[in-house]
Amino acid sequence: MDDSLAIRLEGGPGVRDAEEILIRAREDEREAFDARVRYRAEGLPSIDPVGQLAEHIRPGETVYLERPSSVVSPQRGDATDDFAGSLYLTSQRILLLGHTPFEVGLDQIDELALAGERLLVTLADGTGLSIDGARPRLLRVQIAAAMTAGR
Repeated sequence: MDDSLAIRLEGGPGVRDAEEILIRAREDEREAFDARVRYRAEGLPSIDPVGQLAEHIRPGETVYLERPSSVVSPQRGDATDDFAGSLYLTSQRILLLGHTPFEVGLDQIDELALAGERLLVTLADGTGLSIDGARPRLLRVQIAAAMTAGR
């Protein structure tokens, strides 16, 4: 059997990558389901703002989570700017702290949707965000829980 046929029969790198993505998506979906149940019963857990984050927190604002190594891409017309850094979900906003800080208020969010392994956020003004980071399904549940808690 030649090498190309063996790679096709065994799956090759593309198939292995696809399988890994499916495994991550299933784990993310399971975590999101468990979190949804937990947040309905107990609410979102909070974390103490420390270091650089403490300087950016407003009075009365609660920090729910930190997601290191996230990228937020605002979609404005034809322009797309990427903001990379640590993403924080608070009782009032999504805050990304990196080279250039970026934030969007939870009250501006109209819709949350998934596109592959990215979380798409539609804002009330019709613009959108793409959030690229680990476990987007869980993040969608966490943002929705924070929005619900703030109402």
